[in-house]
Amino acid sequence: MVVVTSLIASVATGLGAILLYRKWRNRLSGPAIALAGWALMTLALALWIVALGPEFGSVVGLTVPSLVVLCIVALHADIRQRGDAPENRQPGKMTAARFSRHLLRFLLAVPVAGIASMCVVTALAVALPWGGANQWAFAIFLLPLVWGAAACWVTLDDRMVQRSVGIVLPGLIGAAFLLARGSL
Repeated sequence: MVVVTSLIASVATGLGAILLYRKWRNRLSGPAIALAGWALMTLALALWIVALGPEFGSVVGLTVPSLVVLCIVALHADIRQRGDAPENRQPGKMTAARFSRHLLRFLLAVPVAGIASMCVVTALAVALPWGGANQWAFAIFLLPLVWGAAACWVTLDDRMVQRSVGIVLPGLIGAAFLLARGSL
């Protein structure tokens, strides 16, 4: 039973990854393709959990899709030299406006995203009905992930106003929750 379930999970993972890759590369159209790809990935995760149990199944179910997608992308990679390669481009002149934009991006990605992430993760940990040690463990493990995601999101493009609001607003909501609970 474990072998059959694992085989079905592997096939669902592969098909889901192929559908998502083809949708990503704009070779298939329509939202149903992406939905079907994610549904197959979710089905594969559930099948891995059924086959291997909740601990190992969730680890395998979340790791195998990453490896499958890595293999698909590696097989379709087009490695070539381009004229606009980074080593062929000259860096632009550092102007005051450019420096201030980079400084703002750094400040948003490091201290502001860090403080906002601490407020959000602490509010989540306090809101959960767990004991003290579990709340600490949750916050300690989740904080770097949330902070890293927020920092990456800030550095994605030059729309600083949207990024600033998207970082500061959840932090303020988390801080307000903590103040209301008397935890801050």
